[in-house]
Amino acid sequence: MFRRPRRPLPPRYVVTNTTAIDGVTRANQLMANGQPQQAAELFMQLAREMQEAGRPRQAANFHAQAAHAWLDAGVKEQALSQSSLALRLFASQGMWERAGHFKVNFIAHLRRTGGESASAAVEGEYNALANTAGINPQVAARAGIKRGSLPANCPHCGAPLRSDTVDWIDAVSAECGFCGGTVVTSKPESA
Repeated sequence: MFRRPRRPLPPRYVVTNTTAIDGVTRANQLMANGQPQQAAELFMQLAREMQEAGRPRQAANFHAQAAHAWLDAGVKEQALSQSSLALRLFASQGMWERAGHFKVNFIAHLRRTGGESASAAVEGEYNALANTAGINPQVAARAGIKRGSLPANCPHCGAPLRSDTVDWIDAVSAECGFCGGTVVTSKPESA
């Protein structure tokens, strides 16, 4: 019987930098308090710090959060710039499922805020990245998979958890995009 070789697991990072955890907490508080522009700037700063620390997976997640925050702040140019950075980093790390989830959620967010024309650009960039990597864009996201419900925050580091910012291990467990800890979800919703 033929078995496909396992892909090597990425290195696990233990978050010891309480400044970064405090930054995530502060950015989420800003979002909750209706200050998305300040949150977006903080998410961008965290993304730069993660990139400089050699943690592109976490940087991609912060760029994705910054994109949503900029959109909430009404600054579509910055939102599109951050979404582009997030998509490119997701693609460079082979994180196609997460890239697909981010694309779907971000396009829905764009449409709710009147950015219909910009949604075509995001879709086109995603498709171009997938085609360049030799991946079918429709298959890359695996959108039909039923997943369990995530807790609001990672039990290990306190970072916010969203389905498009975690790396799904299976239908009931995910890897936190910030600390790499495994988060067990509730049972998947039935079809």
